[in-house]
Amino acid sequence: MALPESSRAPEPRVVGYRFAGVALDLRRGSLSIDGNDVGATPLLLQLLQILCESEGRLLTRQELFDALWPGGQTVSDSALSQLIWRLRSLLGPYGSLVTTLRRSGVRLEAPVSTEFDFQRSPRKALPEPSGAEPSAAPVPPAVEQAGPLPPGPPQPAGDAAAPRAKDAAVPQPVASPGGPAAPRRRVLAAVLVLAALAAGLAAWLLRDPLIFDGYALRESDLQADRRETAGIARAAFAAEEAGDRERAIALMRSLHASDLATPVPAAMLAWWRSHTAPEEAAAWGRAARARLRPDTPPYLRLFVDYFVTRSGNDSYRGALNAALELRPAAWRMQYARAHVLLADRDFAGALRSLQQVPTRGPEAGLLADVLADRLSLGDPAVAAMARALPAIAGNPTLRTYLQGREAYSAGRLAEAVAALDESARHAQQAGDYLRQIMATELAGIAAFEAASADTLPRLSATRRLCQDRGRFDCVATALGLQAVMEARRGEAGRASALLAEAWQLAPHLWMRPALLLVALENQLALPGDLRAVAADIADDPAFAGVAELLRGWQAQARGQPEQARRELDLAVERGVRQTYSAEDALLLAARLGAPVAPCRTDPPYPNPLRLSACLQLREKK
Repeated sequence: MALPESSRAPEPRVVGYRFAGVALDLRRGSLSIDGNDVGATPLLLQLLQILCESEGRLLTRQELFDALWPGGQTVSDSALSQLIWRLRSLLGPYGSLVTTLRRSGVRLEAPVSTEFDFQRSPRKALPEPSGAEPSAAPVPPAVEQAGPLPPGPPQPAGDAAAPRAKDAAVPQPVASPGGPAAPRRRVLAAVLVLAALAAGLAAWLLRDPLIFDGYALRESDLQADRRETAGIARAAFAAEEAGDRERAIALMRSLHASDLATPVPAAMLAWWRSHTAPEEAAAWGRAARARLRPDTPPYLRLFVDYFVTRSGNDSYRGALNAALELRPAAWRMQYARAHVLLADRDFAGALRSLQQVPTRGPEAGLLADVLADRLSLGDPAVAAMARALPAIAGNPTLRTYLQGREAYSAGRLAEAVAALDESARHAQQAGDYLRQIMATELAGIAAFEAASADTLPRLSATRRLCQDRGRFDCVATALGLQAVMEARRGEAGRASALLAEAWQLAPHLWMRPALLLVALENQLALPGDLRAVAADIADDPAFAGVAELLRGWQAQARGQPEQARRELDLAVERGVRQTYSAEDALLLAARLGAPVAPCRTDPPYPNPLRLSACLQLREKK
């Protein structure tokens, strides 16, 4: 005879996997290493789940492609290699358990224990005859619409709080109004109210899930016309977080063409293409703005404004600050604001913004950058924090990168160069070309500041690496620093030619004033039109006083010290000391007879060309 449904054993549901010190929680979509939560993108979690479910079997690369990118999507082989490498890095000391057999596949070489949940999912109550066993409490309508909630406290709804029939048959203690039962009833009522509020919040979150937490972007923000828009946008942001920008760009292009209402793809394409294809980025920016409507939600309007203005090198501070007023949890924007505040020399404000970036959520590379900047700003908690984070401590590229940044901040330049060189080697072996560029560039900057004998060949190697990867901002910076080195060797003609080449490659407006200042400070030919640049930046708060500073340096070069002093005073009055040209203003003041001020650039970006002024100030002391 068949058992009644209520007597059947509940069907087990897999809720997680464990091996070594790794725990994958499928309910929370989270990962912990040795009991510490680590941030991981959905794609990384999916790859780890596939490996856990393979029971030690060798998975071919084609199997992984089919599972991770279904539907015949075109994905480069390097994207999968990069994803596997990132998973190993994320697992820290247990990354070696993910093994790769050349041209064969990937295997997880560890016994995996599976965690199950044997609880039966709640069902709607059905009408029952009198005296029958009562059913479970009805599910609240909000939860039914949003889908099942994770296991949690019971949710009150309808008559759910009423006593059940068989419970009523059990004698209950009778308490006087002032007796001990009254406080218990009040506590119970409070718990039920809180549970109801939590259920309402959870239902709302489930109805409007996140697209990408770095920008606190939700489905309702997309202004979408098609049901699949949210899924494609989510996949594009996940690809970007996994380091596969080619795939992210391809998905956003496809989404822009298929959903003619949402401006999000064009806004992101404007930003992602700004470093390598400025003209294309400008076209994407216009396309994003064209999709804004009178009823576009405020946050989406600010989101588009932020990325379009930033990609065009216009002032994006207003849009950034306003967006963070609405969505302070947008940690990628907090990171961007930290660099704006660094440009303003508001180091305390920059540190506060960096401390808003969670250690769980960002991918490991961005987290390393955040921690490195906090080191530069003197945050004493960072060193211990980095050692405790498996994503950093177990990743040789990021671990040595942070060691290099720490040494640079402490002024131990030779140690910084050695650690950054090691980070670049690890990054090259792992195929992490962006980190290789960052480490190589910073090693060159540290060597430049230390006046090392191998600085020129280092800067040449940086140029080649950046050129190969289409990073023309990095190429122009390396050329500018090489020009300073050649000028210091007395090779004025060679130095001027390098500056002219940098001017032609400079993709961002901020570089042109910096290149002009390098020329003026080192008595070289100007690489471009100073008057035109001064007019372009006159009303930009990011260049407050820089137009006057340029004119002051030009007057100094012409032998007009009084005019130079007047322009410098005006530059200071307009705020040049709160810009990335403050060091150039200090050097002009010293040339005009003011006491020499101390100079240190940390972090050394943006505008590493400030180091030209810093070196000369140090020589004057």
